[in-house]
Amino acid sequence: MNARPFLALLAVGMLPFFAAGAFGSALAQTGDDEPTLVRSAQAAIAAKNWSDAEVAARKLVARSARWDYLELLGDTQLGNADYPDALDSYSRAWAAAQTPTVSPAPTKAALGRLLTQMGNVDLRLKRTDEAIAAYTKAAPLAANPGLAYFNLCAVLYNIGHTDGVLAACNTAIAADPGRADAYFIKGSFLISQSTVRGGKTIAPPGTVEVLRKYLELAPNGPHAQDVRDMLDYVK
Repeated sequence: MNARPFLALLAVGMLPFFAAGAFGSALAQTGDDEPTLVRSAQAAIAAKNWSDAEVAARKLVARSARWDYLELLGDTQLGNADYPDALDSYSRAWAAAQTPTVSPAPTKAALGRLLTQMGNVDLRLKRTDEAIAAYTKAAPLAANPGLAYFNLCAVLYNIGHTDGVLAACNTAIAADPGRADAYFIKGSFLISQSTVRGGKTIAPPGTVEVLRKYLELAPNGPHAQDVRDMLDYVK
C-alpha cells in the first residue's frame, strides 16, 4: 500500500507580516521616508501586489541594506515567483544579520523565520539538500519549534528523504504532542516501511499506536479516512 502523499502545512511562499514598529525607524512619517515605504510594502503584500511591494522594498534597501529590509525584498520576490532573486536577497539578509551594523538586531525568532524563507525558496528551486539544511537550522530558532520541526518532517516525507523523516517527526511530537498531523506523517512513513510475510502485512513496531493517536487527536480530521484505511491494511 502506498500512503497518500501528505501535503506539507509548511507555508511555502506564504509571507510574514511585520508587526507595527518592527522596523524601528525614527524618521518622519511623511513622504517617501522609510516608515511610509514599509507600510506601502506591507499593504502591497497584503493585496498580493508584488510589483508595487518590490518597488517599495527596493527603495528601502537603497536607503539602507539592513537585514530586515533585505528580507522584505526577498518576501516580495518570493511572492512574485522570482526565486533566484529572492534567494539572493535572503542570502544577503542572512549575511547582514550576522554582523548587523544598523538597527534592529535580529531576534532568535527572526533568524529562524529568515532561514525558513531561504528553505522555502531552495525547495522551489529544487535545491533539496540546501532546503533541508535551512529548515534543520531554522527549527531550533523558530518561535514555535513544534511547528518548525513538523514542517521539516513534512518536507522530508514529501520529497522522499527517508533518512531524516522519523527523527524530525519524533522531535515535532516531543515539542508539540497535540499536533495530530505529525502522527499522520510518522504513521504514513512507517506504513511505507512495512513488509509482507506469509501473505500478512507486518508494519514496524509502533505503527498502529501512532495512527490511533492521530484518530484520538483528530477523529474527524482531514486524514482520518486515510488513517483508518492504513489501520485496516495492517490488521
